Amino acid sequence: MIIPHLHFSGECYQAMEMYIKAFDATIKEIIFIDKKKPEKGVLHAEMLIHGQRVMLNDNRSEDCDIAFPYVQLVVIFENEVELKKAFEILKDEQKVICPMKATDFTSCTVGFWDKYGIRWGFMVQ
Repeated sequence: MIIPHLHFSGECYQAMEMYIKAFDATIKEIIFIDKKKPEKGVLHAEMLIHGQRVMLNDNRSEDCDIAFPYVQLVVIFENEVELKKAFEILKDEQKVICPMKATDFTSCTVGFWDKYGIRWGFMVQ
């Protein structure tokens, strides 16, 4: 499964509110960077926009030298073995943005630009 992932620089929640109004979209999941201070941004969110699953977040990585907002393609894998196999195939000349790790919402994730300039996010369901 491939899912569009929209990255913002602090305006993710405001964008989600606008998409709800414009498309009658629904929020399926939202995790704030700081639960006590949601204004600090969105760590991970998922919406249904016209029936399409879309991931969104505020990307605040200081070591990520890219313009915001941007789109990446997220591939959801059944397990870590499948994820690592695909990652190995695409690793030639890639630039890792988010090293492979576990998070609050997945047991394994990695983000990178491939040698053709496409931003990918891999994660286990």
